[in-house]
Amino acid sequence: EYFDICILLFTIVLFKAVFSALSFAGIGNGDFDIILIIYILFGDYGTVFCIAVSSFIGCGIYLPAVILKKYDKKQPLAFAPLLFMGTMLCLMI
Repeated sequence: EYFDICILLFTIVLFKAVFSALSFAGIGNGDFDIILIIYILFGDYGTVFCIAVSSFIGCGIYLPAVILKKYDKKQPLAFAPLLFMGTMLCLMI
């Protein structure tokens, strides 16, 4: 049990380092916190699955708006609602 807690803490620190390095790409700290909560709830594979589902939902929502030029590509996208929808969908599966 002690070993599991150490691995969890190491993974959290590793996630924070990776997301800090990616923060220039537009990933906000709020997104990191939500992904961290998803990781604690679902583990490694579940987190990757939830992020993938959230990304597909985002493509379905934002891509038609970008193609029809109703949404500016330079404007940041809110990923937190997409993470919520992806996580709810993963819970239903």
